[in-house]
Amino acid sequence: MLFADISGFTAMSEKLDPEEVTDLMNGCLKMLADIVVRYEGHVDKFIGDCIMAIFGAPITHENDPELAVRAALDMQKEIEEYNKRLPVKLEKPLSLHIGVNSGMVIAGGVGSDQKMEYTVMGDTVNLASRLESMATGGETYLSVYTYNLCRNHFEFEKLDPIKVKGKKDPVAVYKAIKAKTLTAADRKSANTVTPLVGRARELDTLRGCMDQLLAGNGQAVFLVAPPGIGKSRVQMEIKQRLSEGDVQIIEGICRSFGRTTSYYIFSEIFQHLFNIDSEDMPEAITEKISSGLPLLLNLEPGAATAEARSAMVFIGAILGAHFDEAEFDVPISQMDAQEIKGATFRAIAWFFLEMARSKPLLLVLEDLHHADNSSVELIASLFEQLRNAPIAVLALMRPVKDHPCQKLPMIAQKALGDSATEIEFKSLTPTECDELVRKLIGSDDAPEEILALIRQRADGNPMFIEEIVQSLWDEEVIERASDGAIRLLKEPDQVAIPSSIQGMIIARIDKLQSDLKETLHAAAVIGPVFKHALIQRVSAAPDIEDKLNQVVDMGLIFESKSFPEIEYSFRNIMIQEAIYGTLLHKKQKELHAVVAQQIEDLFENRLEDHYEVLAEHYQLADEPAKAYDYALKSGLKAKEAFANADAQNYLEMAIDIGINLPEPPTPLATVYAALADVQELGGALDNAIAARRKILPLLTEVEAQADILRQIGRTEEKQCAREQAMATYEEARKLLADAPESMSMGNLLVNISWVLGRLKRTDEAIATAEQAMAIFEKQGHKEGVALACNNLGVFHEFQGDLDTALDYNQKSLSIFSGLGDRRQTGNLYLSLGFLYAKRQQGDIALDFFEKSHQIMTRIGNRPGAATALMNKGKCYAQQERFEEAEDALSQALKLHRELNLRGRIIANCWLLFDAQLARGKTKPARDTLELARSLASAQEDTLDLAKTARAEARLLAREGKQPQQKLNAAIKLFLEAGREKDADAVRQDLARYEESGKL
Repeated sequence: MLFADISGFTAMSEKLDPEEVTDLMNGCLKMLADIVVRYEGHVDKFIGDCIMAIFGAPITHENDPELAVRAALDMQKEIEEYNKRLPVKLEKPLSLHIGVNSGMVIAGGVGSDQKMEYTVMGDTVNLASRLESMATGGETYLSVYTYNLCRNHFEFEKLDPIKVKGKKDPVAVYKAIKAKTLTAADRKSANTVTPLVGRARELDTLRGCMDQLLAGNGQAVFLVAPPGIGKSRVQMEIKQRLSEGDVQIIEGICRSFGRTTSYYIFSEIFQHLFNIDSEDMPEAITEKISSGLPLLLNLEPGAATAEARSAMVFIGAILGAHFDEAEFDVPISQMDAQEIKGATFRAIAWFFLEMARSKPLLLVLEDLHHADNSSVELIASLFEQLRNAPIAVLALMRPVKDHPCQKLPMIAQKALGDSATEIEFKSLTPTECDELVRKLIGSDDAPEEILALIRQRADGNPMFIEEIVQSLWDEEVIERASDGAIRLLKEPDQVAIPSSIQGMIIARIDKLQSDLKETLHAAAVIGPVFKHALIQRVSAAPDIEDKLNQVVDMGLIFESKSFPEIEYSFRNIMIQEAIYGTLLHKKQKELHAVVAQQIEDLFENRLEDHYEVLAEHYQLADEPAKAYDYALKSGLKAKEAFANADAQNYLEMAIDIGINLPEPPTPLATVYAALADVQELGGALDNAIAARRKILPLLTEVEAQADILRQIGRTEEKQCAREQAMATYEEARKLLADAPESMSMGNLLVNISWVLGRLKRTDEAIATAEQAMAIFEKQGHKEGVALACNNLGVFHEFQGDLDTALDYNQKSLSIFSGLGDRRQTGNLYLSLGFLYAKRQQGDIALDFFEKSHQIMTRIGNRPGAATALMNKGKCYAQQERFEEAEDALSQALKLHRELNLRGRIIANCWLLFDAQLARGKTKPARDTLELARSLASAQEDTLDLAKTARAEARLLAREGKQPQQKLNAAIKLFLEAGREKDADAVRQDLARYEESGKL
């Protein structure tokens, strides 16, 4: 962003008439605009005597900050020339004060249907304007972000930081003096991109995939290779070849320290898209998302759709934002973890699909071998959305074992077929190695001795080749003669080249001054990526800026992000690992402790975003109490996000630490309880029971012990081990002998009643549930009363007493509705629909099914919503309202297929088939039946295959074809399934058809 304001026209207006002043002003502004256009910028607007220009949108260049500064310096020169051409001599000539800033902006059309203009907005624009107002005549002020992006190209003067409204800390400012004349060495230093050699096959394949993307076809491309072999370089090449006008590119990188942070890579992506920095409070994050998302997606301001509101809430949840549930109509607090996870997946998929509406979208996901489990699951779910959308996922990863990312190519292949491509990289051939060496050295006359030496050691790895060549320059083994030829200064047998990249890196580091080494040590302990603000705190160096610049110039690190806060990355992970490995264990522990303490201070307002990193740093610092605390917090955070694998990892980490602590800050029982919940949710029921058993000896209160036993019994009941569950419940009941009317006893009795009902001991179940309800009523516990009523409704329905069942369900509904519990309200609407359908009161049943569907949809309970729709369709069919039945059942089937609930899909298909056949729609009916048959065949379910064969016989008869073969097949299959009565029913169908020709 560039703001340039002209000073001096007021004085001129005292000597010239208004028309002349206007002509001169317009001429000056045109001159400034021509300079912007010369550097391929975009003139956004004129504001009085000021011009606002954009470099980087709508046309993007790799060096837009440099172009903006060059334009600013040319403006300063041209205004001097313009003064010489003025018709009057001014005491104070016209002058320019200019402000330049770089960073993320929100760009798009602003206005109404009658007048829509392209513009940009955001903090970046505001700071550029502030810098312009601070600059005096003839000066160009830059933010530190722009300075860092083009410091090699210009001479600057560092000014005192300035206080800017809306910014917590003073802002660093630089004044641009003049452009530098770059030497060859400067150009070499600035150009850090490795030449691309030997990757024609991989590039051709990738180009073909991108051509498909431009044609509107979704793609999934996987670049799989060991470190240093060239996958990042190939993806860089393809990005450079894609026109920014044709494709939107969104990039994210997984980090090793983020592998246990749920949705890490997507969190990074959205932080970048919405311009969120680490110091933003939740309120600021919420505001940036709510204002940024409509602009990014070209939605009408203030008129967000239900999908957009939902996306804001669920994307916001992974970023720490808090949206008002009532205002956005998304009751996230009443959704369980599974529903939140599903809604989050759908929200992110919807966002990318909306982005792709304007132009194709390339989603670049690097280093997936470091991805957290939640991100991998989300990526897998995206593949289902790609087939009919102009979106390509370009995934880069190493061929590591035992990481869920390795399943992604297979999942993509299943979802996309030929639109999924895996590209494997091979080592460079000897000829290609020689070509790369010549390019890196900058000469076709590289000595054969050096080429042979590198071929022997590099093993065809481009990164290794690059490091070896760099070491040859550093060790003064080669030099460039005055004629440009490369000259060998040592005999080949005197040249020592380490046998590994790590060894070569360490050799380079050992030659550094001690203060530079200390800076690198601190950075390596922080991790592969580190923020400027953090390294500044961790390092004791007073001139940390200079130290970092030196290390950048050496090519060991690079500035990977300059806005909204400066961030550095090691050039590759092996450099960080090699440097870290040189530290003594004692020094590692000391630095990890310092890093953790500084993270706590620096991010105290958003510490929850850093729990995982703090847990690992404190564990490596050998501070077990703090490591335990943060591991537990990380586990609970992941549990809330339904990131079960991540939650289990951190909770188990906390347990491993906690069992060795004399007095853990939080009782170990809390950790075991959370771990059991996670394991139960993930289906590891035996493990959940074992974890809860470990809690029992840690508890001293009888009621607490009884409650754990109740939870164990409930889990055993889930395993259908009902007799074992009853034994566990009785054990708990004995513990509560002295507390017969306690809440713990009430909860226990509710669980016991349910198992009794399952055991068909219905009278005992009713008596036990009534006893529980009496306790809850005495305690004034409304929710307990409602739960007991719910059980009683089920038990009376078992006995055929529908009126009593109805009364209990209505009472339970009244309580849960009054408590604002939408989940239970939705479930009870469904139960009431079943009851009224059984009572042959179809219209009332339909009303309850519709209410249930609405609530289930609102809270994200998609299985519940599908069940409500299916029963609504069944009810319509019973009333012979087949068109409405087909519509409801089709919607239900769509949901069931998206959820991949195979058993429900088959049952749904049979109901839909009946409705379609009743309407005479034989072709759609056959398609529906074929879906049911394919699923039944895949599962080798004899009973479902029998039912499908019987249904197909009906279809054949309706089409005027012979159904006997299918009827006989159905009889045989029913007998194989042990269903004699069903086989007899089909025999009757066959006899009826042979007698009347009808089914």
